[in-house]
Formats: sequence, C-alpha cells, structure tokens
Amino acid sequence: MDRKEIGAKLKALRIKANLERKEVSAALGVSVKLIGHWETGYSEPNIEMFANLLRLYKGDANKFYGIDDDEEVITNEDKRLLVAYHNLPDDLRAAVNKIVKD
Repeated sequence: MDRKEIGAKLKALRIKANLERKEVSAALGVSVKLIGHWETGYSEPNIEMFANLLRLYKGDANKFYGIDDDEEVITNEDKRLLVAYHNLPDDLRAAVNKIVKD
C-alpha cells in the first residue's frame, strides 16, 4: 500500500468518525496542514501517530491493512500438541495418523 492509499484510507476514517481536520490536529497536537499531508499522501504519520489516529477514529489496524480477523490462529495448546506429536515414536505417530485420517 502506497502513501496515497494510506492517506485516502485515513481521510475516509476521519470522515466516518465525523471529525474535521482541525479537531484531529487539536487532539493530536499537530498542524492541520500535517493532517492534510497525511491524507493526500504527501507524507505519512509515524507508527505512534498512526496508532493515535486509529484510536481517535476508532479504527482497526487489521481492517485498515485488509487483514482478515477470521483467519485461523494457532494457539499455544495447538503448538504444544504439535510438538508432542513430533516427539512420538514412529509407530505411535503412525497410529495417530490412522485415527485422524479415518
């Protein structure tokens, strides 16, 4: 995603949050001009300011970047079981495979 795309998304979030650039600049302690620069892609906010913008706009970083929250997540328990499986002797692993495949 390039700066212009980031800027367009930031502007859309600000509008959705029903905020004016002046209100955002006051809340973040930056100039209105800088908000405009971010929204047009002339420049982009640093990571701290980006996080502040998302909080202010009640935005979500995963959604901003198109990351699907419904993706499966491997839990610590899943990892523990996988390690235990790999540590099984070959004959027991074959038995587990047979059970799982059936």
